[in-house]
Amino acid sequence: MTQHKKPSLFILIAVFSLFPVFFAGNSFTVFAQNTPQADKTTKLFCEGCDLIRQKKYAEAAKVFEKVIETDPTRRGAHTNLSWMYLELGRYEDAAATAQKEIDIYPESSMAHNNLGFALTQSGKFEESILDFQKAIALDVHNTKAHINLSYAFINLKRYDEAVSTLEFLTESNPNYAQGFASLANAAMLAGQKEKALRASQNYVNLSPDSVPALMSLANSYLSIGNREAALEQYKIIKGLDPAAAEILLAKINK
Repeated sequence: MTQHKKPSLFILIAVFSLFPVFFAGNSFTVFAQNTPQADKTTKLFCEGCDLIRQKKYAEAAKVFEKVIETDPTRRGAHTNLSWMYLELGRYEDAAATAQKEIDIYPESSMAHNNLGFALTQSGKFEESILDFQKAIALDVHNTKAHINLSYAFINLKRYDEAVSTLEFLTESNPNYAQGFASLANAAMLAGQKEKALRASQNYVNLSPDSVPALMSLANSYLSIGNREAALEQYKIIKGLDPAAAEILLAKINK
């Protein structure tokens, strides 16, 4: 078994500090309802979902393994088990399990996202791209797949493609604040400062009391040399998170 290793959710913060990065990760699904009349497999499935919600991933993995032993074609069981393997750092097992779901249900957007995610965690960024693209083609509202695809592009230093991916995400999911957060970051990495500023502003519009959103906007202003506008964000942040405000002020005063 691979040693437990948590996914690096904020890998790009060192590249551009104070810009939040959202690596969306993997998905699980619920296709069952636990009722007194439910069969044994359904009860197990629901038990596994409850354990996921409690973040008891090792226990949940064992339950979904039992579900698959009982009914190898149970819809969503492999997807959920692949997520548990990802949480436990078992990336090869996660990829193989997600592939089994795809073999049975090729239209599963979540399974394709999980397979792509497992590949990225093994450093196989190029290989992950096709699965993320399939996940998006199957469900344009699979926001995790969009962000994970951009993450793969960024790790391959294909910044313009990351920006295009996130622009598509924000166009198809205009109320998804984290999409604009990620777009701001990718645009900055691509050297598209005005686009980063617009994305940060949209992020703030959707999350007006979010310190990460306000920090993102302040950093966008600083990137184009607008210190006064950054100071306005500092004043707002100071009332929400004084510690974060001091970090921003130090950057403004450099």
